[in-house]
Amino acid sequence: KELVADEGVDPSIVPEKVIQKEDFGPEGQGLELPTKITKYSWDQTKANVSLYIPFDGVGSLPEGDIVCVFRPRGVLLVISHAGKRHWYKVPNLCTDIDTEASGRKLKSDHVVIKLRKAEQGREWSALDDSKERYNKDREFRLKHGDLKGASTEQLLADMYKNANDEERAGLRDAMRVNQEKRKADANPGNGA
Repeated sequence: KELVADEGVDPSIVPEKVIQKEDFGPEGQGLELPTKITKYSWDQTKANVSLYIPFDGVGSLPEGDIVCVFRPRGVLLVISHAGKRHWYKVPNLCTDIDTEASGRKLKSDHVVIKLRKAEQGREWSALDDSKERYNKDREFRLKHGDLKGASTEQLLADMYKNANDEERAGLRDAMRVNQEKRKADANPGNGA
């Protein structure tokens, strides 16, 4: 931030490297990795983000055995069953939620958590803020950092390096199509 300020630029444009994570108080203490719930799905509407967390027999458990803690940028679900605390949490949601309007519903074999968006109509890029942080960091790098003035090849290499498997497959497909187009353009007489 000091280097940017020395150049006469507002230092607030420098992305934060520290990930802000919510504290869930006593419910978030003593959670063991072997009981972490890793399977879930989610979707969103203009008003809500819905999480679907499968757990066999959750609908027949006593109400007090299922605890859901909401924070402005986080959610924690703890299911007490057979002497263990099974849990799922997102301590860094994509954007703020309305904790008072958020809630959970129990189904026979899964929990539905409804997160009310604080900013209605805003589409979340992901469940957590990882994509938002990556995009801010990349924008800063393009304007002020190692990607300033980079060639298309360097930009694509950086995209590929930081992409997930699905995004890498898309980049490979785009590269293949581009190579085929260049090949066809180089040999216009061989077309159909």
